[in-house]
Amino acid sequence: MKNLKMFAIGLVAMIAAIPSVLALNVSDADSLDACITLGGECTLADDITVDDADSYDLIAYEKKVVIDLGGHTLTLAKGSYITVMEGGELAIKNGTVIQKFKGDIAAFEVMGGTLKTEKLIIKVTGAVDNGDIPHAFWLSGEPGDVANLVVSADTTVTVTNGYGLVVSTSTNADLNGTWETGNSTITHDNFADKDTIVVINGGSYTSTSATNPTIDIKQGNFTINGGSFVSEKQDAVHIYSVKNQKNQTVKIAGGYFEAKNPNKSPIWADAITGFMTKGIFKKTTNSAFINAYPTYLAEGIKGVKTANGDILVGKPYKVTVGKLTVTANTTETSLGYTKPASFEAIEGEKVNLLAKFDLSKGINPKDLNYRYGVKYTITNASTKEVVTGLDEFTMPASDITIDLELAEVRKDAEVGEAKPTDVTPVDPSNTGDGTQTTDPGTTNPGVPNVPKTNDNILVYASLGVVSALSVGFSAKRKENN
Repeated sequence: MKNLKMFAIGLVAMIAAIPSVLALNVSDADSLDACITLGGECTLADDITVDDADSYDLIAYEKKVVIDLGGHTLTLAKGSYITVMEGGELAIKNGTVIQKFKGDIAAFEVMGGTLKTEKLIIKVTGAVDNGDIPHAFWLSGEPGDVANLVVSADTTVTVTNGYGLVVSTSTNADLNGTWETGNSTITHDNFADKDTIVVINGGSYTSTSATNPTIDIKQGNFTINGGSFVSEKQDAVHIYSVKNQKNQTVKIAGGYFEAKNPNKSPIWADAITGFMTKGIFKKTTNSAFINAYPTYLAEGIKGVKTANGDILVGKPYKVTVGKLTVTANTTETSLGYTKPASFEAIEGEKVNLLAKFDLSKGINPKDLNYRYGVKYTITNASTKEVVTGLDEFTMPASDITIDLELAEVRKDAEVGEAKPTDVTPVDPSNTGDGTQTTDPGTTNPGVPNVPKTNDNILVYASLGVVSALSVGFSAKRKENN
């Protein structure tokens, strides 16, 4: 019985020791390779350099592996790289991976299996060699074994001379993070097909390539839900020949798109239409884009130009104009306005209410800059939230009802318009009940009992003297006690 008990204790101790065997601290290329081969968690105790002179690459195959860099740097030199193969799952985090080799090589190859990044910096510094271009990720899988890549929002990918991601057959990429590349940030080889799925949920994607766009879409299924896409010299997103592929889609449902070259486009698509539902497209003088973008809009989607010339795309929602009252120092008839029963605006659009009314009668145009304003109360049809403000609001993603009050309120003059010297700007949210007062000590109609500026100075100075005397008296009294 005693022997049986000792055996059980030993068995429990051995089982408890297994996690410590699989969670290894590694300090050189050999121990890192052994940890990846066995599976489990590998934590770097120091910076490590791996090169192909060691006669192996780092391969995760049919194992779950976690590489915690622990703030250290893993350098892949002389053609070495990390590969995830069928059935393998690799998560790499908390440090830096540097790929130095030139030519057609990636820091990470996913040939089936899954690769995930977290709090990771990837730097690919190799040069182009005989037309071969380095890249950070290469994905390739078979129909029964898809290659999966998940890049976290706290991952940074920098490729000095090449691509960020090259996708091939049967791949599934879920992308975020900060990407800066010398060639296209995302592209694909000639083997990409309908089984290629790329979803971009956010992040920043910038390319300095003089010949290729930031996002280059020729085959596969692409969905952009958000993020910033900027090209220094080419199109930000270029979609080409997708129309010739069966069962493939491109959807843009959010994001910011900019081509800094005025002759290029924030987005360009070859003969496909109706794929955009939301986004902001930086102001451009490229007539090809200006003429084509309306055809890119999905059914029921509209685009408007913002104040700075950008094109804002989104679903239009209805603004129902409810009650309107006039509290200005004039009659409603002489004021002369046209009240629309309703109008439309898209999500994110800045709506200026003064522009929605014809205020041409009985008002000096200069007065509109600093005297008259439209107070509003908005009720959101979906959330029932109530918002108040003055003159301008940002359209939510919902139908709304808006009640208005045309009031004589004090506002800053617009550029080029002189402001009367007796006007003190006030917070629009503190405009009282909107009624005109004749109190001679008030310079802000509608805001009772606000002294003039000089009076303010005298009041504050008097209060300061009284406070000082009070402090001195208290100190003297304490001393006497």
